Amino acid sequence: MPSDPRAETELRAAAQPVASDRLDQALRVLGSGLAGRPAGTVPDIVGVWLDGETVHLLLTKPCAMPPTPWVSDGTRWTLPAEAVLPPVEGLLAALPALATVGSQPGTHLLLDLERLGTLTLVGDPARCADLLRYLAAELASNTWSDHVDVMLAGFDAEEVGVFAALSGGERIEVVPSAAEGIAGLRRRVAEVVGNVSHRGATDALDGRLNDTAADGWTPYVLLAADCGPDDLNSLDALDTELAAAGRCAAAVVIASDRNAGRWTLQIATDGRLDVPFLGIQADDGELTAASLPRIELSALAELLATADRGLDSSASTKPPTAPDSALHLTEGDGLFAPPRGEAPSNQATEQDRNASANAEAASDPVWDGRKPPVADASAMANEVSTQRSAVPRNPDDTLDGDLAAWLGADPTRPRIGILGPVSLEAPGTQPRQRQRFHAEVAVYLAGCGSRGATPDRLDDALWPNRVIEPAARRVAITRTRTWLGKAPGGEKWLPELDSERRYRLRDGYLLDWHLFRRLRARAEGKGPDGVADLRAALSLVRGAPLAGADVAFSSNARNPYPWLTTSDLAPMHLVSAIVDTAHHLVDFCLAAGDLREARWAADQAWVADVDRDSDIPWRDHLRIAAAAGNEAELEHLLGSLMSEREAEVPEDLDRVTYQLLCEVMPDRMGVAGR
Repeated sequence: MPSDPRAETELRAAAQPVASDRLDQALRVLGSGLAGRPAGTVPDIVGVWLDGETVHLLLTKPCAMPPTPWVSDGTRWTLPAEAVLPPVEGLLAALPALATVGSQPGTHLLLDLERLGTLTLVGDPARCADLLRYLAAELASNTWSDHVDVMLAGFDAEEVGVFAALSGGERIEVVPSAAEGIAGLRRRVAEVVGNVSHRGATDALDGRLNDTAADGWTPYVLLAADCGPDDLNSLDALDTELAAAGRCAAAVVIASDRNAGRWTLQIATDGRLDVPFLGIQADDGELTAASLPRIELSALAELLATADRGLDSSASTKPPTAPDSALHLTEGDGLFAPPRGEAPSNQATEQDRNASANAEAASDPVWDGRKPPVADASAMANEVSTQRSAVPRNPDDTLDGDLAAWLGADPTRPRIGILGPVSLEAPGTQPRQRQRFHAEVAVYLAGCGSRGATPDRLDDALWPNRVIEPAARRVAITRTRTWLGKAPGGEKWLPELDSERRYRLRDGYLLDWHLFRRLRARAEGKGPDGVADLRAALSLVRGAPLAGADVAFSSNARNPYPWLTTSDLAPMHLVSAIVDTAHHLVDFCLAAGDLREARWAADQAWVADVDRDSDIPWRDHLRIAAAAGNEAELEHLLGSLMSEREAEVPEDLDRVTYQLLCEVMPDRMGVAGR
């Protein structure tokens, strides 16, 4: 387990969708609200559509009377973004096998693997492997599972090591083969079916909701990367058992060259995701499969190594993401789509295979094509929906205007900068004292976004482990509000407490980190055409993120930014995102032969990573020097890197870095002619 708590916190934060805390809280409160209900009144949940702070449950059939504050709308229960949830301490996780499979900026599609039972990934083999790898990372570390046992088959030792480290060594198990994993799941199914009978529960979900021997409902999820024909036949048999048993704390996801079981995800070569049983088609190009590419796994491993060394560094490589955030594993970070290819289609075969299996499964999920996807039980006679997807489009129509306002120093809008030393420029009156503290208040609230902060949460963040008089808080808020000023319409940029007793900045303020992420997200769907957005994002970087922000001016002064290391604005996370974005721009520039722009991008990574802890910019500079045929620069880079890493010989360097050195300096590495 990582020995540095700050690095470990960042690792876990990196592996979550942007609104993972909201999702976790929402699902635990939901479980509490459903406890004690008769079986027929509990919703059959197949997945979740997470749209910012709004949570949509996707149901296989309508279910009335959702617990407050959920709202029912046909085959969907919705938790509005503005809904305030009670504390969830002590509440059980209702859907521990929920996992992200696809995203677009700001939104994520999660499927309940336990409800599906079996899920086959088909299409582009590399993309399928990336999604399977991503699922392993998320299941190993997500916050909305109290526990889940993840069995891995067909993964190499480095992959297993990273996933085990993410889980703190608690969730990951390696099985010798997919066949043994499937056999283990079949034993698990028999065990849970027995538990259901002996404990008076209807299924695993009912057992969790009513906390009847909660440990007995821990889901087992098999992720299999290498399946042969015999394994697929065994999977079909397991799928038949799961279809008959219902939710029984078991699930399997495999990557294969053919369909197996009832449910299939298809991934095109450019990452577009086809979810036929929800009516989402890859041709619509609106949903990108979650992805943890093998090359980015090395970046995640490097971050883990930093944690193990106990380093309190401000930078490391960015682990791969989940869509909208920066690794943030689910955000789709690093998914720069190549030219669109044609997704393979095996729908006719799948229809034939599943027609008889689904004849009696009237409640199996099918999306009716609305936004967000919802299930329609009446369509289950034909599992593969013929409707075209209507996944919500999320164009960032204001991005260009907001970027222009930032670059043009719009005097009417607060501009908060953290991609470098903290800066705050706003239309109000700057306080004469404690500007640094009041800028911190503004940064904190900007990081909270639309969630805002209650007075108690604000106190805990700014003055941890201290009892603060309300008057002190009011003074801090009032002076910050005065500095931020008013919008052109006269509204305060920092309004008073709202009806939910939360402080929130008014929409329209500018935070350079938000602009960076929005530019990065827009670039992802453009491939090489997104180079301008990547460059614009990197141009916002002025130095190490929040440089010096958490350093007190004196030994008896308040420690500034005590909340930073566990927030979404943690410098390590921001540096990782910048390094990764620069790396992608270098890739595009080298492919286009633009060495000058590639060098600028690699240099911008070092502007943020001032201690040069990540090997990624070093490798990018080596690639650039090699492309330029500059042997002297290669020697200089090698010497500098070995000095920085205190390496005696090149073999002491990071394995990936050494492999690159062997490619670009074969004579120097003594591998020429091998």
